[in-house]
Amino acid sequence: MVTVAVAGGSGSIGSAVVAAIAATKKHTVFVLSRKETGKFAEAEGVSVLVVDYESMDATADILSTNNVDTIISCLNLNSEEGNAAQVNLIVAAEKSSTVRRFAPSEYGIDYLKAPPQFPAAEYKVSAVERLRKSRLAYTRFLTGAFMDYFGPQGAPTTLQMIYLVVDHANKKAVIPGDGNTPVVLTHSTDVGRFVAASLDLAEWDDASVIVGDRLTLNELTKHAEDKFEVVYQSVERLQAGEQIDELPGNKAAYNFMPKEAVDTIRKGAGLGMAQGLVDLALDDKSLNCRFPEITPLNIRDFFSKYRK
Repeated sequence: MVTVAVAGGSGSIGSAVVAAIAATKKHTVFVLSRKETGKFAEAEGVSVLVVDYESMDATADILSTNNVDTIISCLNLNSEEGNAAQVNLIVAAEKSSTVRRFAPSEYGIDYLKAPPQFPAAEYKVSAVERLRKSRLAYTRFLTGAFMDYFGPQGAPTTLQMIYLVVDHANKKAVIPGDGNTPVVLTHSTDVGRFVAASLDLAEWDDASVIVGDRLTLNELTKHAEDKFEVVYQSVERLQAGEQIDELPGNKAAYNFMPKEAVDTIRKGAGLGMAQGLVDLALDDKSLNCRFPEITPLNIRDFFSKYRK
């Protein structure tokens, strides 16, 4: 049994991670939160610890008092505030008398290989550099893109939904590049399950690869079965920051995120997919190989299960 604290556990991917760890019924689970929340009042085995990330000594005391062994960060790193919170949490973990492992907020590509201008790359790299200098064991959960963002409308997810490539309801796909570059897609629930399983490992590798499915975007659109209007956006256009073709299904997302922000995410993710940054290699150190009993969702089954 491990006592684990999930920072940002009430957020999108954090909720999936907390649910998966709690479902094992093996571990004591704490959610680190800036304020009180009743979100986990009915969740068995999950408690909330209110922390002030700016107060590293106080946070270290809270971690030590509650015998926290492992921290899983799911903090949103799309701002300097989020970055500062994670770096401060690493410092607090080091100062504590109990924390020995820390997983920074990654859940995507290998940011150590990404161009510096890639969204949040600077923050993710700085966390790894800080961890390398610390006494803490760490691992980066590399998952490719979240499969959730490619699914049919209405498919269950804890993520705030935007559609990156395919819009099933409106039968439209906007494919970055030529669509022939392999990408790795992993559903958030499977990310949670593999993260939960990794708590049982005696030692962590610096990187933990998780692969739900690996295929090209052209193959992905064929699995959708319906005939789509397919638009290709060249790498040159994406690099130039030109306007990306809209997916009508994203209009609902504009209620919580400006269209410009959605477009920026889609262009950045699209460029990464077209350039091969969202492809990951499976080896004997990957979590898929270490936990063969976990069968992740593939895109064909995802589409067929939730297609209306």
